[in-house]
This record gives sequence, C-alpha cells and structure tokens, in this order.
Amino acid sequence: MADTKITALTELTTVDSADLVAVVDDPSGTAVTKKATAANLVAGGSTYAKWDPEAPPSSPSAYDDEFDDDSFDTGLWTEFDPSSVLTLSEDAEGLVGSIAYDAGDDICGVFQDIPSGDFTITTKVSLRGLHLNYLSGGIALWQNAGSAPTTSDIQTFGITYEGTSLSLQCQYFQDYYNFMSNMKRVNDTSWPATSYFFRIRRDGTTYNFDYSLDGKGWIRFTAGALNFTPTEFGVFANSSQTTGPPSVVWQFFRYKNSDIGQQGKLEGQKVYV
Repeated sequence: MADTKITALTELTTVDSADLVAVVDDPSGTAVTKKATAANLVAGGSTYAKWDPEAPPSSPSAYDDEFDDDSFDTGLWTEFDPSSVLTLSEDAEGLVGSIAYDAGDDICGVFQDIPSGDFTITTKVSLRGLHLNYLSGGIALWQNAGSAPTTSDIQTFGITYEGTSLSLQCQYFQDYYNFMSNMKRVNDTSWPATSYFFRIRRDGTTYNFDYSLDGKGWIRFTAGALNFTPTEFGVFANSSQTTGPPSVVWQFFRYKNSDIGQQGKLEGQKVYV
C-alpha cells in the first residue's frame, strides 16, 4: 500500500480494545515499529489499574441495558404503570423515572421476561427527591405483569425514604398498590447514601437479595422462597410524595444466567488510570 498522510485516513470514531495501532519500540535505541492493541496501549501508559463495577461489561447479555442511549428501549423493556404515574427518560446518569403524585402505593417501573434457569440480576439505583412522605426504588420480580398488570404479585427490593427515616426493604405486594408483608426491613436514619447497588440471585426456588454501596463488597440482606413464581424481572419505583415530582434513576440493568454466589463479582471492566 502506498504511503498515506494520517489526515487522509478514515477516522475510527469507536475504538475497540482489540483494534491495532502502530508503535515505535525503543525509539532512543534500536527503534522498531511494532503493533499493539488499543487495550495494551492504554494499559502501558497508566499508573495503576482498578476494577470498575459500573463500567459496561465487555460481553453483555441480551438482557443487559446500560440505559445510556438517550431513549427508552421499548424493544427490550415493557413499561409497568397501572396508575399512569410514571414518565420515563434517559439522561447521562441512566434511566430516569419521574413519578406523579397519587396517594398510597403505586408500584411502577419496567420489566422483561425471565429466561429459564437460575440467574443473577443487578442494578444501581439513585433517588432524587425530598426527605419526606415516601419514595422508593430498586429491583423487582413480577408474577405476570404482562398479562395481568393490575393483579400481578410483585416482590420488590430497594431503598426507601419515608418521613424522617431511611430503610432497606424487601417487600411483597399482592398487586401494584396492596402491600402485604416485608420479607425483611431495616431502618437506619444515619445512612447518608442515596445510591445503592441491588441484586437478586435465584438458586432453584430460593431467592437471595444482596446490596452494596460500591458494587464490590456485597451483603446478603435476606433469602427465601417467594409467595409466587415470577415470570418477569426489572426495576421499580414507588412514591407518594406531594412535592416534586420525585424521581428514581437506574444506572444499568445486568443479567447472568446463573447464581454467581455471595462473593460473585459484578461484571464491569478493569480500567487504567
């Protein structure tokens, strides 16, 4: 191939880690032009590496969504909003669910069908609202949201601001507005965080509910059988705040086709700094 000025080459706007670049090895000694992958080029110029659980995995599943394409993916997700209180959008932080006021519980969110077998699903949730009334968000399982949205049983797991208290709650709802029982609830007004990682791991008929502040160290919050057999999974919000409207932000949703275990690592990427 004839020599070509670099300015005349076609620009590559998206660089893959396996793409090749030309480098000059030992330029001050015996200079030799060699090839290097983009990943190794970045690593070589870094001072240290670390695991970033929030970075998109290198091999995402068909059920994954990083909520980073500026529009809600209706091909992957179905909106769950029996009370018509939810408005969805995507911004730089993720999928944003803004919730209009309606007295009492109003579970809403997005879901997709659960494939067969064990699984691990994970999300990161942030709340935007005032520390009053009631605002909750997290990860969820539905019995039959697609075929019976007004009567489907729901299991939720997430963070809740309620009056003057903050709590982690794993809750069973008989339908989108009828709360039945807590599998577990822990109140603590001293927790400062408004963002949490949540995951659900299915092992046969046992469901494990884990949470984390950094996506690296995980605590199993509770575990057990459910009151129903879920056929859909996704993310949820619930609010009765009179001022706002408040919103819940989901940064991503990730799926693995196995129970990765209590010490299992959230798929992300090694990043170089």
